[in-house]
Amino acid sequence: MTLHYRVIIVAMGKQAGGQGVTREKVVLDLSPEGSATAETVWAISLAEDRYRLDNVPIWAYGLAYCDIVETELGSDGRRHFRSVLHKSGLLTVRAAGPEADRAVFEELCNMLQRNAVAMQRYSASYIACAMEPEKFAQLEPDVNRAEAAGNIFVEIANEE
Repeated sequence: MTLHYRVIIVAMGKQAGGQGVTREKVVLDLSPEGSATAETVWAISLAEDRYRLDNVPIWAYGLAYCDIVETELGSDGRRHFRSVLHKSGLLTVRAAGPEADRAVFEELCNMLQRNAVAMQRYSASYIACAMEPEKFAQLEPDVNRAEAAGNIFVEIANEE
């Protein structure tokens, strides 16, 4: 399965790219152990409470780009994640290297980005990518070498 990702900037609740697609923010409540209490992701409305995630989750675990999720309208007027209805089959691969050699970390980021379906960059030292499992398996030896080079941590955030 090959997916293509295109970034479209829109106002919340407006049609995206004139294609009749409505994108909204969905709130992902995070565990109390993290420094943030929630993450919001863009999602495409499919039905009243059903959405397809339209960007890679940066902090939340167990979710991936293009997963179909069920939401509920919260008391704050925003859509809140309730459950996953259908998994996209993509991996959420995160790489962090706050103390890594910049060149080594950027080389890893570029390699992941070239092979990713979608990518989000939180900062100069933290990225999240959506990848097909087969692609990641091919890159795993290179990822392991980058981690061994020092101060880089890579995780798959939605493995069960």
